[in-house]
Amino acid sequence: MTRSTNAPGAPRSARMSRLTAHLFTYAFLIGVAALMIGPFVFSVLTSIKTPKQFNTTTPLTLPDPATTENYLSLFGEKYNFVVPIVVTAQVVLVLVAGQMTSSVLAAYAFAQLNFRGRDAIFWVYIATLMIPAVVTIIPLYSMMTAWGLKNTSFTNVTGLTEPGHQSTARDMAIIASHIIRDFPEYFPYYSIREYKYNNISQANRNLLLRRDPSVDGMKTGHTEAAGYCLLATAQREFPNLGSAGAPGKRRLIAVVMHTTSSQARANEAQKLLNWGYQAFDTVRLFDDAKPIATPPIWKGKVDQVKLGASGSVFISVPKGEGGKLETKVERTDPLVAPLTKGQQVGTIKVETKGGGDARSVPLVVLETVDEAGLLGRAWDSLRLWIK
Repeated sequence: MTRSTNAPGAPRSARMSRLTAHLFTYAFLIGVAALMIGPFVFSVLTSIKTPKQFNTTTPLTLPDPATTENYLSLFGEKYNFVVPIVVTAQVVLVLVAGQMTSSVLAAYAFAQLNFRGRDAIFWVYIATLMIPAVVTIIPLYSMMTAWGLKNTSFTNVTGLTEPGHQSTARDMAIIASHIIRDFPEYFPYYSIREYKYNNISQANRNLLLRRDPSVDGMKTGHTEAAGYCLLATAQREFPNLGSAGAPGKRRLIAVVMHTTSSQARANEAQKLLNWGYQAFDTVRLFDDAKPIATPPIWKGKVDQVKLGASGSVFISVPKGEGGKLETKVERTDPLVAPLTKGQQVGTIKVETKGGGDARSVPLVVLETVDEAGLLGRAWDSLRLWIK
C-alpha cells in the first residue's frame, strides 16, 4: 500500500488552479470587451469634439464643451466621400475579422469553463457584439472631415511618393491655417532661418524668409512626382484691422506646387502673396464680444440675452466689395434659459448682394443667463403655450 505525500495539499492546489483559471478567464473576457467597445467609444467621443480639442487632448478625454457641429457640417455640405468610404470599409473589415476571432475564442471559453457569473458575462458580451460596425461610420466621417480636407489621402508620414498619397493646394492651406491657429507655440519654428546641431549648420530652404521680412513660414518640399513645392505665409500691417480701429496685421497663405526649382517656387509664391495683398481687402465684420443681437429669452432671470461671435470676425473679399456684404442671423427660436456663455444657438451668415455665401460664423451666447424662479418659469411656460 502506497501513500501520496502531497495528498493533504491536493484540495488546496485544485482550488488555486480553479481560481487561477477563473481569473485568467475574467481577464480575457474583459480584455476582449475593451477591444470591442474601445474603438466605438473613441469614435463617438471624437465626433463631438471641436477640431482644436481633437488635436490637443488625449483620445478618451471627455469633450469640453461637446459640439454637434461636426455632424451638422457633415450633412449640410457636399464632401468627396471616396476616401472616407474606403477608409471606413477597411475599418469595418478589421472590426468584423476581430469580432469573428474573438467570438470563436469567447465561445470556447463559455462552453468549456464553468465559473461564477458566467451567464451574466455571456449576455454582456453578446450585447457588445450587437453593436453594428456601421455605427462607427458617422463618427469616422466626422473625424475625416473635421478640417474639411476633401481631397487628401495620407498613406505615410514622410510625404514621399506612394500610390494613393495625395493632397491639394487648398487642403495644404487648411492644414497650415490650423497649425498657425491651434498651435501658436510651435509655429515660430517655421521662421528660423538657420540652426546648428552637432557643429553642422542647417539652412531653412524657404528662400522668402530672406527676401521678404513679412514672411514667417512655412514649409518646402520636393519629390520627382510633385516637383518643387512651397507653402508660404506672411503678415503685413493694414489700417483698421486692430482693436478700436487701430492698424493690425493681416495674414495670407500661398501654396505653390510642381515648379521646376527652389528659385521658381519662391518667385511664384512671392507673386501670389503680393497679388493677394493688392487685389483683396480684409474687412472687420464684428468686434470681439460685441452683441450682434439681443433677442428675448424665456424662463430666465433677465428678459433678453446678448448674442454675437466668440471673437472678432474678419472676411477677405475682392478689393472694393467690402461695402456690398450682407449679414443674416439664423438662430434657435424660442431661446429658453438656462444658457451658458459660449453656447452656440445659431449661425451668422455673411452673403454677397448676389446671394452667394461668403462665410458662416457660430452665433454664441455672450453672457450666461440663469433660470428664473419657479413662478417666473411657470408664467413663461404658460405664455409659450399660448404663443
